[in-house]
Amino acid sequence: MSILNHVWGVSPAADRVWAQISGMAPSLAADRLLMVLHAYFDESFTGGGVFVLGGYISSAERWAIFAKDWEEMLPHSTLKDDDGRSYFKMSRMTSADKMERTQAFYRIIENNVMHAFSISFNIADFVSVRESLSHSEDFYRWGAFESTNSFAYRMLMDAFHKECNNNPKLSKLVAENGAIDIILDNHSNKNDVISSWDEYVRKRPPEWDDVFGVTPRFENDNVFLPLQAADFWVWWVRERCEKGGPAAIGDPKFGTWLAKVDLPITHAQIEPRHIEKFLRGAIADVRGF
Repeated sequence: MSILNHVWGVSPAADRVWAQISGMAPSLAADRLLMVLHAYFDESFTGGGVFVLGGYISSAERWAIFAKDWEEMLPHSTLKDDDGRSYFKMSRMTSADKMERTQAFYRIIENNVMHAFSISFNIADFVSVRESLSHSEDFYRWGAFESTNSFAYRMLMDAFHKECNNNPKLSKLVAENGAIDIILDNHSNKNDVISSWDEYVRKRPPEWDDVFGVTPRFENDNVFLPLQAADFWVWWVRERCEKGGPAAIGDPKFGTWLAKVDLPITHAQIEPRHIEKFLRGAIADVRGF
């Protein structure tokens, strides 16, 4: 299947995926990798909840197949927005009857995605380390890293880069499929992500110059349906981080029916020492040493 074989107007959800790579050489479009990410955080009354960022990577062709199948499954969620349109939101699928329905949605995910990625950290740890460095270093201009969202995106991209270096299969997948386009949900802090993106790409090794596509794109998760799959994943990651610890994420018993054994999963738990190391580096960059 390629963009040339796609019949437009049959599935609006599939059309939306193909629209992301329209204008590319048709021979390259189907294999174009799309990394679809969603942020999910649970903020306690003290502001110290768990923040998770994650999602899935797959080819444009497989995301288009996913979108069509997911669109057809959406009425099964029984969730409706204010305009009467069906949608999926994992946090609203936790009752016993809806949780049973969730399994059918996951089957569509596991049939079409190539790799799951996520990072998690405690918001209270991030705020505490940042405030400590602000006082001890007499440094108050954090810029984009005033935002937990921006920090999370940077950590996820670093984890992805590290995994590519250590995982021959993933490295081969990236090498064979060209640049990766990153698509984020509209709830993300756009300005902070965009402002730090060029700097992030500039600091990657030269061999990564062709890995990432254009600046990250932002989509409505009720329109660009792969974002609903990312929402599914990060909700479950947060659930396991809080109840079973990060190690439970790679456990085949993760959700019993949830984890497909041969679906690669990369998760990075960001500890306070990692936060401090990163923020000290951010200080050094601004000061020029």
